[in-house]
Amino acid sequence: MPRVRKGKIWYYNCPAAFDLEASSFRMEESEEKAGCMYAWMLGICGLVMLGRTWQEYESVMAYLVENLKLDAEHRIVFYSHNLAYDWQWFRRHHDWADIMALAMREPIRACTDTGLEFRCSLKLSGMSLDKLADELRTYHVRKLTGSLDYSLIRTPETELTDAEYDYCIHDVQVVMAYIQERMDEEGGITKIPSTRTGYVRRYCRDHCFELEPGKKKCAYKRIIKALPMDLDEYNQLRAAFCGGYTHAAACKVDKDIHDVTSFDFTSSYPAVMISEEFPMSAGRLVQVSSEEELQTYLDLYCCVFDVELHGLVSKYAAPDHYLSKSKCRDIRRPTVDNGRIVKADQLSTTVTDVDW
Repeated sequence: MPRVRKGKIWYYNCPAAFDLEASSFRMEESEEKAGCMYAWMLGICGLVMLGRTWQEYESVMAYLVENLKLDAEHRIVFYSHNLAYDWQWFRRHHDWADIMALAMREPIRACTDTGLEFRCSLKLSGMSLDKLADELRTYHVRKLTGSLDYSLIRTPETELTDAEYDYCIHDVQVVMAYIQERMDEEGGITKIPSTRTGYVRRYCRDHCFELEPGKKKCAYKRIIKALPMDLDEYNQLRAAFCGGYTHAAACKVDKDIHDVTSFDFTSSYPAVMISEEFPMSAGRLVQVSSEEELQTYLDLYCCVFDVELHGLVSKYAAPDHYLSKSKCRDIRRPTVDNGRIVKADQLSTTVTDVDW
């Protein structure tokens, strides 16, 4: 197997995967929850090995370390589809040199001092194993479903059927096929990011940091440095910022609502970033002398300004009251709905052209 280098570390440039199957149950005497690993699968370059005990697992890993000549600077990467779960089972069977985690008990990369590196293909793909198999474009491996009854309690001594063996093996083959496709597209195992968001970060780096012969220039930094902001402007922008609309509707509180449905947007945040207009130049203070001039600025530019409103009344019935009380100043005789202004004799606030 060929090796590729990243920094000081050499990696075997091959698809490899790890998975295990376990049974969870409650002890009859204490009712405490317990678990038992009854099968583990290891795949390298399309070949899969299946074992039943931790002793077998340790022997195979020791064999790989010795014959592949692995150490801290020579590694092989095994992808696990939900490393956070699998790692809890095999973590005590290795001495760990480096662990990268998103949160407590949520590792996305873990390296032993003997050159065995485990990464999470779930965090990389963002898809279930079933969906991952459906999305394979070059190396087609289907995910077997329904072949493993998880309600049954199994141990390493439980005899598995051919269908159950196939189910276990296919899981690892799906991950290897996915990693091979990633390697083909990215140019090798070292070019694959740790998580799905790594692709976004790479895209931003490639477009924000340009290279010139003999030197590196940072176009993005030059743009940012061209956006000076004094304390007054910063405070005004902070005052104009508003969060999401999340509280209960006054007209629905304490009522039983039936046949409720809901929907959500996928990737709404980046969609808005590319579909809406956002300022990308330094702000400029202007004096407005007429409503017509104000309207011109509102039509052509992003505007942030302070307003003082008198005799304010919401045009809409609950729950859509626009102004948040926490973002208003000098409020006189307000009617407030769960932090939102329904009406007020007078108030001041900071708005944008979109608010206006």
